[in-house]
Amino acid sequence: MTPAAILLLALALTAAGTALAQQDGRAGAAAAQPAGSAAADPSLLSLRALLQEARQLLQKQDPQAAYELLEPHTPSYSTAEDFNYLLGIAALDSGRPSQAVLALERVLALNPDHMLARAEIGRAFLALRETQAARREFQTVARAELAPEVQDTVSRYLAIIAELDHAPAKRWSVLLDSQVGYDTNVNFGSSLDSWVLHDGLALTPLPSSRPQESAFYELGAQFQYTAPINGKTDWTIGSQLNQRNNPSQHNSDLGSVEVSSGLARTQGSNRYSMSIQLQQLYLDDESFRQAKGLLGQWQRDVDSRTQVGLYGQLFALDFPDQPVRDARRAVLGGTVVRGLGDSARSVVAGNVFAGKESSRHHIDELTFGVYGLRAALSRNLGGDWRGSIGLSYEHRGYDGPDSFFGITRKDRQVEVHLGAERAFGRRLSVTPQIVYTRNSSTLAPSDFRRTQALVAARYRF
Repeated sequence: MTPAAILLLALALTAAGTALAQQDGRAGAAAAQPAGSAAADPSLLSLRALLQEARQLLQKQDPQAAYELLEPHTPSYSTAEDFNYLLGIAALDSGRPSQAVLALERVLALNPDHMLARAEIGRAFLALRETQAARREFQTVARAELAPEVQDTVSRYLAIIAELDHAPAKRWSVLLDSQVGYDTNVNFGSSLDSWVLHDGLALTPLPSSRPQESAFYELGAQFQYTAPINGKTDWTIGSQLNQRNNPSQHNSDLGSVEVSSGLARTQGSNRYSMSIQLQQLYLDDESFRQAKGLLGQWQRDVDSRTQVGLYGQLFALDFPDQPVRDARRAVLGGTVVRGLGDSARSVVAGNVFAGKESSRHHIDELTFGVYGLRAALSRNLGGDWRGSIGLSYEHRGYDGPDSFFGITRKDRQVEVHLGAERAFGRRLSVTPQIVYTRNSSTLAPSDFRRTQALVAARYRF
C-alpha cells in the first residue's frame, strides 16, 4: 500500500471510529431502556461488534480477513452506512475494486457529503483505471474543508491521474503451458463393434476407425499485449501457439496457431469487449482447418460475489483439403459465476448456449443446430490445493440424413472433468486432471468414449 493510501486509510478509520463511537452511545442508551422497549435492538449490538472486529483487522493491515468477515453480512446490513464504508475499504485493500465501488456507492447514496467515502471510491475507480470517474471524486473532495494533510493526499492522487492521462501504461503477459498424459481414444474412434447401413447391412469397422490409445505431450505459449486508450478502454492483441503430439498415433497430432485483437471497455460494474480471431489448425503437420471470426461479450458484477454475462460468436470455417465441409458457425450464450462465501472460498459457474453451424454449400447432412450447458464448482481443498469438478452437455441435431448410412445424425455429448491445482508461488502452478467424454450418436462412426489422464503445468512471466 502506498503512503498516500495508508494516510487515507488511517483518516478513514478515524472517521469510522467516531461514527462507531456515536453508535456505541446510541446502543448504550438502548441497553439502558426496559427490556421490552423497541429501542433494545440486539441487531444494533451485533453490528457494533462486527464493525469493531473489522476495524481491528484493518488496523492490523489484514484487509482480506476484514472483507471475509464483513461480506457475508451484506444482505443484513446493506443499508448501514458504517458497514458499507468499512466493507468498501476492506474490498479495495484486498484487491476487489469493483466490489469496493458497489459498497461505497451505497454509502454515498445514504450520505452524499461523506468525503472520506468519496476519497475511497476515487481510489477504487483509479484501481479500475476509470480515471475520469476517479478525477471527479477527488476534485469533489479537494473542494471540501478537510485537514491540510488530506488535501495533500488528494492532490497527489490528482497528480497521479494526470500522469496516467499523459503516459498510459502498456502491459505484456506471457504464459507457458505444458501437459503430459495418456489418452484412450486420440482419434475419436467408434465404440461400436459393428455399423449398420440404412439397408440393414452390418459392417465391421477397420482398426483405424476403432479407438487408438497413446501417451501424449503438449506444449503451448500465450502472448498478450494490452495498451490503455483512455481510463476506460483497452486495446489488446495476442497470439496462442499449441502443439500436441501422440507418440503412438502421429496421424492424430494436432497443432494450432491463433491471433486475436480487440477492444474492452469498463463502465462501473459493466465490461464490454469485442475481438476478432484468426485460427489455423494442423493435423499431422498438414493444414486441416482455418477459422476467422468475431467475438463479443458483456459482463456485469451484480454484487461482491456474483458476475453475469452474455456472449456471441460468429465464425467462418474453411477446410483447405475438404472444401465441401466449409461452414459458418454462430453461437449465443450466457454465463453466471457465484462465490458461495464459505470458508473454502467455493465458486460455482454456469454457462448455457445455443447456435447453428451451416454448410456454405447448403448440404443438410453437414448442417446442425447445437445447444448445451456447462457447470463447474471449485473450492479450496487445503494444503495449497484447489479442486474443481465440471460437467458439460451438448446436443447436436443435423438437418438431413447421412448419404452413406441413411440416418439423420443426432449427438448427445457428456463430459466430466475432475482436477486440482496447486500454486508454487505467484508464477508456477501444477494441475493433475481426469477428463471423461461420452458422445452418444445415432451415426455409428461418431459414437465414442474417451478418457484422458494428464498433468498440466503453467508458468506466468
